Amino acid sequence: MKQGMIYSRGFFIGHLNVPYDPEWPTEWLTQRTSRFEIQYGPKIEVRTLSRNGTELTLIGRVVDCKLATADADTVLQELSTAYLQSEESSFTRLDHLAGRFVLLVNTQSETFALTDASGNRALFYHDTGCLSSHPSLLSDVVGAKQDSQATQFLNSPTYKSDKDSYFPGIRTPFESVRALTPNTRLDLESLSVERFYPRDSLRKN
Repeated sequence: MKQGMIYSRGFFIGHLNVPYDPEWPTEWLTQRTSRFEIQYGPKIEVRTLSRNGTELTLIGRVVDCKLATADADTVLQELSTAYLQSEESSFTRLDHLAGRFVLLVNTQSETFALTDASGNRALFYHDTGCLSSHPSLLSDVVGAKQDSQATQFLNSPTYKSDKDSYFPGIRTPFESVRALTPNTRLDLESLSVERFYPRDSLRKN
Protein backbone atom coordinates (compact mmCIF):
# COMPACT_ATOMS: atom_id res chain seq x y z
CA MET A 1 0.00 0.00 0.00
CA LYS A 2 1.37 3.41 -0.94
CA GLN A 3 2.45 5.59 1.95
CA GLY A 4 2.21 9.35 2.34
CA MET A 5 -0.47 11.71 1.17
CA ILE A 6 -1.82 9.92 -1.91
CA TYR A 7 -4.77 8.43 0.00
CA SER A 8 -4.85 10.84 2.94
CA ARG A 9 -8.61 11.28 2.43
CA GLY A 10 -9.13 7.74 1.21
CA PHE A 11 -10.99 4.83 2.75
CA PHE A 12 -11.64 1.15 2.26
CA ILE A 13 -14.74 -0.65 3.55
CA GLY A 14 -14.37 -4.40 3.91
CA HIS A 15 -16.19 -7.22 5.62
CA LEU A 16 -15.58 -8.02 9.27
CA ASN A 17 -13.23 -10.91 10.03
CA VAL A 18 -11.95 -11.09 6.46
CA PRO A 19 -8.16 -10.71 6.21
CA TYR A 20 -7.03 -8.28 3.52
CA ASP A 21 -3.43 -8.49 2.37
CA PRO A 22 -2.32 -4.85 2.07
CA GLU A 23 -0.19 -3.28 4.74
CA TRP A 24 -2.19 -0.14 5.45
CA PRO A 25 -0.33 3.17 5.73
CA THR A 26 0.90 3.68 9.29
CA GLU A 27 -1.11 6.88 9.68
CA TRP A 28 -4.40 5.23 8.72
CA LEU A 29 -7.11 4.50 11.28
CA THR A 30 -9.54 1.60 11.73
CA GLN A 31 -13.19 1.65 12.76
CA ARG A 32 -15.40 -1.42 13.07
CA THR A 33 -19.15 -1.43 12.79
CA SER A 34 -21.53 -4.35 13.28
CA ARG A 35 -20.89 -5.44 9.69
CA PHE A 36 -17.87 -3.64 8.28
CA GLU A 37 -14.26 -2.82 9.01
CA ILE A 38 -13.34 0.63 7.73
CA GLN A 39 -9.75 1.65 7.07
CA TYR A 40 -9.35 5.36 6.45
CA GLY A 41 -6.87 8.19 6.11
CA PRO A 42 -6.14 10.81 8.78
CA LYS A 43 -7.88 13.62 6.89
CA ILE A 44 -11.32 12.05 6.72
CA GLU A 45 -13.92 11.81 9.47
CA VAL A 46 -15.88 8.63 10.28
CA ARG A 47 -18.83 8.55 12.70
CA THR A 48 -21.23 5.72 13.58
CA LEU A 49 -24.55 5.76 15.45
CA SER A 50 -26.61 2.72 16.45
CA ARG A 51 -30.22 3.08 17.62
CA ASN A 52 -32.98 0.50 17.90
CA GLY A 53 -31.39 -1.95 15.50
CA THR A 54 -30.45 0.69 12.92
CA GLU A 55 -26.78 1.56 12.40
CA LEU A 56 -25.70 4.59 10.40
CA THR A 57 -22.11 5.34 9.45
CA LEU A 58 -21.09 8.69 7.98
CA ILE A 59 -17.77 9.00 6.15
CA GLY A 60 -16.61 12.49 5.21
CA ARG A 61 -17.94 15.98 5.83
CA VAL A 62 -21.62 16.87 5.94
CA VAL A 63 -23.61 20.07 6.35
CA ASP A 64 -27.26 20.10 7.41
CA CYS A 65 -28.66 23.17 5.64
CA LYS A 66 -31.94 23.00 7.56
CA LEU A 67 -30.33 22.94 11.00
CA ALA A 68 -27.34 25.04 9.92
CA THR A 69 -24.84 22.60 11.43
CA ALA A 70 -21.80 20.67 10.24
CA ASP A 71 -21.68 18.49 13.34
CA ALA A 72 -21.66 14.89 12.10
CA ASP A 73 -23.07 13.46 15.34
CA THR A 74 -26.05 15.82 15.22
CA VAL A 75 -26.69 14.95 11.58
CA LEU A 76 -26.58 11.24 12.38
CA GLN A 77 -29.09 11.71 15.21
CA GLU A 78 -31.49 13.49 12.87
CA LEU A 79 -31.02 10.91 10.12
CA SER A 80 -31.55 8.06 12.56
CA THR A 81 -34.77 9.58 13.86
CA ALA A 82 -36.05 10.08 10.31
CA TYR A 83 -35.05 6.60 9.20
CA LEU A 84 -36.80 4.97 12.16
CA GLN A 85 -39.98 6.84 11.19
CA SER A 86 -40.06 5.74 7.55
CA GLU A 87 -37.96 5.40 4.43
CA GLU A 88 -39.66 8.45 2.92
CA SER A 89 -38.79 10.51 6.01
CA SER A 90 -35.14 9.51 5.70
CA PHE A 91 -35.01 10.54 2.05
CA THR A 92 -36.69 13.85 2.86
CA ARG A 93 -34.03 14.41 5.53
CA LEU A 94 -31.30 13.67 3.01
CA ASP A 95 -32.67 16.47 0.82
CA HIS A 96 -31.33 18.99 3.36
CA LEU A 97 -27.78 17.62 3.42
CA ALA A 98 -24.80 18.97 1.52
CA GLY A 99 -21.11 18.21 1.71
CA ARG A 100 -18.79 15.43 0.66
CA PHE A 101 -19.79 12.16 2.28
CA VAL A 102 -20.79 8.51 2.08
CA LEU A 103 -23.61 7.11 4.21
CA LEU A 104 -23.85 3.43 5.18
CA VAL A 105 -27.15 2.12 6.57
CA ASN A 106 -27.36 -1.30 8.18
CA THR A 107 -30.54 -2.78 9.66
CA GLN A 108 -31.95 -6.25 10.19
CA SER A 109 -33.77 -6.02 6.87
CA GLU A 110 -31.37 -4.14 4.57
CA THR A 111 -27.87 -2.76 4.14
CA PHE A 112 -27.07 -0.05 1.63
CA ALA A 113 -24.69 2.78 0.77
CA LEU A 114 -25.19 6.15 -0.88
CA THR A 115 -23.23 9.35 -1.49
CA ASP A 116 -23.95 13.05 -1.20
CA ALA A 117 -26.35 14.36 -3.84
CA SER A 118 -23.60 15.86 -6.01
CA GLY A 119 -21.25 12.90 -5.83
CA ASN A 120 -18.49 15.07 -4.35
CA ARG A 121 -17.39 12.09 -2.26
CA ALA A 122 -16.86 9.35 -4.83
CA LEU A 123 -17.69 5.74 -3.98
CA PHE A 124 -16.58 2.66 -5.90
CA TYR A 125 -17.65 -0.94 -5.33
CA HIS A 126 -16.50 -4.42 -6.32
CA ASP A 127 -18.28 -7.73 -6.83
CA THR A 128 -16.94 -8.87 -3.45
CA GLY A 129 -19.07 -6.19 -1.76
CA CYS A 130 -16.05 -4.11 -0.78
CA LEU A 131 -16.18 -0.33 -1.18
CA SER A 132 -13.59 2.40 -1.51
CA SER A 133 -12.94 6.04 -2.23
CA HIS A 134 -10.62 5.25 -5.14
CA PRO A 135 -10.88 2.55 -7.84
CA SER A 136 -7.11 2.00 -7.77
CA LEU A 137 -7.16 1.49 -3.99
CA LEU A 138 -10.04 -0.96 -4.29
CA SER A 139 -8.24 -2.79 -7.07
CA ASP A 140 -5.05 -3.03 -5.01
CA VAL A 141 -6.89 -4.59 -2.06
CA VAL A 142 -9.19 -7.06 -3.82
CA GLY A 143 -6.85 -7.87 -6.69
CA ALA A 144 -9.07 -6.65 -9.52
CA LYS A 145 -7.47 -6.93 -12.94
CA GLN A 146 -7.23 -4.08 -15.39
CA ASP A 147 -10.10 -4.09 -17.87
CA SER A 148 -8.84 -4.75 -21.41
CA GLN A 149 -11.44 -2.44 -22.94
CA ALA A 150 -10.50 0.23 -20.43
CA THR A 151 -6.84 -0.12 -21.44
CA GLN A 152 -7.80 0.59 -25.04
CA PHE A 153 -9.74 3.64 -23.92
CA LEU A 154 -6.83 4.87 -21.77
CA ASN A 155 -4.62 4.76 -24.84
CA SER A 156 -7.15 6.47 -27.09
CA PRO A 157 -6.83 10.07 -28.34
CA THR A 158 -10.16 10.84 -26.67
CA TYR A 159 -8.89 9.99 -23.19
CA LYS A 160 -5.51 11.61 -23.75
CA SER A 161 -7.11 14.88 -24.80
CA ASP A 162 -7.45 17.71 -22.30
CA LYS A 163 -11.25 17.80 -22.69
CA ASP A 164 -12.33 14.17 -22.28
CA SER A 165 -9.92 12.51 -19.84
CA TYR A 166 -12.59 10.74 -17.80
CA PHE A 167 -14.40 7.41 -17.86
CA PRO A 168 -17.99 7.30 -19.10
CA GLY A 169 -20.83 6.23 -16.83
CA ILE A 170 -19.95 3.85 -14.03
CA ARG A 171 -16.92 2.28 -15.73
CA THR A 172 -13.44 2.30 -14.22
CA PRO A 173 -10.07 1.00 -15.46
CA PHE A 174 -10.61 -2.25 -13.50
CA GLU A 175 -12.77 -5.32 -13.99
CA SER A 176 -15.80 -5.55 -11.68
CA VAL A 177 -15.03 -2.15 -10.11
CA ARG A 178 -17.82 0.36 -10.70
CA ALA A 179 -18.76 3.85 -9.54
CA LEU A 180 -21.94 4.58 -7.64
CA THR A 181 -23.68 7.56 -9.20
CA PRO A 182 -25.30 10.33 -7.11
CA ASN A 183 -28.93 9.96 -5.99
CA THR A 184 -28.77 6.18 -6.17
CA ARG A 185 -28.20 3.66 -3.44
CA LEU A 186 -26.26 0.41 -3.55
CA ASP A 187 -27.88 -2.62 -1.93
CA LEU A 188 -24.95 -4.36 -0.29
CA GLU A 189 -26.71 -7.73 -0.22
CA SER A 190 -27.48 -8.00 -3.93
CA LEU A 191 -25.13 -5.26 -5.23
CA SER A 192 -28.11 -3.87 -7.14
CA VAL A 193 -28.45 -0.12 -7.64
CA GLU A 194 -31.70 1.77 -7.11
CA ARG A 195 -32.39 5.42 -7.94
CA PHE A 196 -34.16 7.24 -5.08
CA TYR A 197 -34.24 10.79 -6.48
CA PRO A 198 -36.23 12.33 -8.04
CA ARG A 199 -39.03 10.64 -6.12
CA ASP A 200 -41.93 12.46 -7.78
CA SER A 201 -43.11 11.76 -11.28
CA LEU A 202 -41.46 13.97 -13.86
CA ARG A 203 -43.57 16.40 -15.83
CA LYS A 204 -44.03 15.59 -19.49
CA ASN A 205 -42.79 18.26 -21.88
